[in-house]
Amino acid sequence: MEKVRLICFAMALSTAASTVFAQERGSEADGYLLAQEVCAECHSIESGMKFSPNFLAPTFQDIADTPGMSGLALSVWSITPHKTMPNFAFSQEERADIIAYILSMKSK
Repeated sequence: MEKVRLICFAMALSTAASTVFAQERGSEADGYLLAQEVCAECHSIESGMKFSPNFLAPTFQDIADTPGMSGLALSVWSITPHKTMPNFAFSQEERADIIAYILSMKSK
């Protein structure tokens, strides 16, 4: 069973890596608009916010400031099912936009 999980993770990582490297950087502005429509019900999407509307959902600021957070990590995360989150089917462009927006919040 562990071998199957490892193979699935490797396939997801390779898909995400090809997506990240094959396309240009997403639009932060479009990512913000999409986050307002889809994510803001549960996540705080504004920079500097300490709490999300759903206390179980991390703020986008916390996600951005997670050590080692990168476009690749967010891409893999975005295509991995989560028990506590609805599974949204974002296009590659939408995924790139949200990733660009989240990464733009990284504290310097």
